[in-house]
Amino acid sequence: MISLCITGHSAPAITAAHAALVAAGMAPARPLARDAQINFATWHERVYQALLQSQAESGDEADGSDTTEADAAPATMGRLWEQLASDLFLANMDAKIWGWADANSLGLLDFWLDLDASTHFVLLATTPAQYLADQLAQLAHQAGASLQDLPVDSLMDQWQQSHQAMLRFALHHPKRCVLLLADHLPLQTDALVQAVKSTWSRKLKALRTEQPAESSPAAMADAGPGDALLRHFAQELCQAYPQALSLQHEIASVAMALPAPGVVPGVPHLLLDSVLNTVSLAHHVPALQHQMAEIAASQDVQAQSLAQATAQLDALAQEKNAFTAARDAETAAKAEAIKQRDALAREKNALTAARDAETAAKAEAIKQRDALAQEKNALTAARDAETAAKAEAIKQRDALAQEKTALSAARDAETAAK
Repeated sequence: MISLCITGHSAPAITAAHAALVAAGMAPARPLARDAQINFATWHERVYQALLQSQAESGDEADGSDTTEADAAPATMGRLWEQLASDLFLANMDAKIWGWADANSLGLLDFWLDLDASTHFVLLATTPAQYLADQLAQLAHQAGASLQDLPVDSLMDQWQQSHQAMLRFALHHPKRCVLLLADHLPLQTDALVQAVKSTWSRKLKALRTEQPAESSPAAMADAGPGDALLRHFAQELCQAYPQALSLQHEIASVAMALPAPGVVPGVPHLLLDSVLNTVSLAHHVPALQHQMAEIAASQDVQAQSLAQATAQLDALAQEKNAFTAARDAETAAKAEAIKQRDALAREKNALTAARDAETAAKAEAIKQRDALAQEKNALTAARDAETAAKAEAIKQRDALAQEKTALSAARDAETAAK
């Protein structure tokens, strides 16, 4: 028996990979026999809820920082959740090849690794540009949404955290893990199945590597010029995050790259086709306007069509200008933020230097005070010694005077006696 844990940071990629492996012969994970509501998805949700609640009660979130579900996963967990996880494995033990797909498994990779030795991991990595392009595509379907509604900084932080976790796990456990680049996964499902099967050929020899054309997700994918444009702008946004780009290159050096899909033109060609279509329409507008002006009296319908086309072109131009203005505004805002950050850093350094100088001055004053105190103590000791010496001299003088008086009295007595 072998079980596959399919996870990553891109939900569409995880879904496509799971569907491809199921179509190739992998059995989808079954829920508990005694309670069909307990499956891998609900198990992950309840575990994270319990962990977040436990951390909130113990004060782990007292600093106010945001905590994601992947961050909430500890090295160990309660016996109840471990037992439920073991029961889920027992519910699927009859299947030779089975697996589950869940983005939440990314935060529990070490737990699943230690739970059962038959578990192997399919980690799906995407480039930051593809991840942002997917987010831009979702934003484009929202009425009235703008680029300012997209939290780019937060999204890039999430991408870095999840992909660092995948890279770390892949490097530490190469025999039980395969890291795949899945930017165009809906078009590469056959290649994905072949890659997974070649990694564990003996254990996955029952998988089929050729899927029927009518059921292949590649046959239903449609990558148009709009997708290429979004990816182009996403790549421009990624240039402001050199750490993410560095991590992308590091992942590319470790991950297995799937062959580029042959059914869809490359992204540069799609982008160029989109630009060429727009330029061609712009060149045809004056001729169409002249032609419509000549026959406007007799062909009102064509004139209305031309006006509608012109309005659409104007709307597209305004939308492009708005997008450019938003991008320029964001660039200016980032530059201003960097400027303010640098000014604050210089001010902080100046304050730190002043504080250090004041601390040094205080230390010198304390040192001088201690030296004066020691000198004063030495003078006081000397004075006390001198006073004691004087007192001793006076005592000796008094003793000598008494002795002299006694001798004089004795001498006088002796003289009187004589």
